[in-house]
Amino acid sequence: MPLDNVIKITAAYGYSPIRALIDLGELDAMWTQVPDVEAALRLATDEQLTDEFLRRLKVAPNPEWDTPVGDLEAARRARRSNVQGENDTPAVEPEPYVADSSDTEPEEGDDDYGPGA
Repeated sequence: MPLDNVIKITAAYGYSPIRALIDLGELDAMWTQVPDVEAALRLATDEQLTDEFLRRLKVAPNPEWDTPVGDLEAARRARRSNVQGENDTPAVEPEPYVADSSDTEPEEGDDDYGPGA
């Protein structure tokens, strides 16, 4: 059978013409590599995309998937603050501020500012 007929028949039945050519020994399987992931994603049906998404969720569960959306940013900030790299500023204990209870000193523009005031 001519190869162009193989391609037309397999495509008409929703079968991969590339797979048919490989099965017939007319094409090396190395040509089945997906060169462009975005193109493959665009070709995938919604069902295929959701199946893959669900498969990935089951393989590598992530605690963020169970976190309410409103709490995600706070959780991420907390996680980032717990990670300290070599170039990060080390944690420093806050120093108490020093203040006194005396009145503020007059400044330029105040009524009692100036020599002898």
